[in-house]
Amino acid sequence: MAPEPSQVVSIANFAAGQAGARVTGGGSDSRPMEALAQVADLLAQNKLVIKVQTFPFDRAAEAYRISLSGHVRGKLVLVP
Repeated sequence: MAPEPSQVVSIANFAAGQAGARVTGGGSDSRPMEALAQVADLLAQNKLVIKVQTFPFDRAAEAYRISLSGHVRGKLVLVP
């Protein structure tokens, strides 16, 4: 099943609104607590997966190189 454009929210691609996605710049139209509750609910239902790669501090340079590549899927996290 293809995702519906109305289910996409972008904070960076302002042209996405032309395809039916919701676009916000975090201004007065944003509702961060509502959005956080929706994301938490989707995570609890396994309807949303966020890929997280962790790196110990001694591999921070590697994480940085991956970040610079521009092909990161998910989040990169440094851990002690």
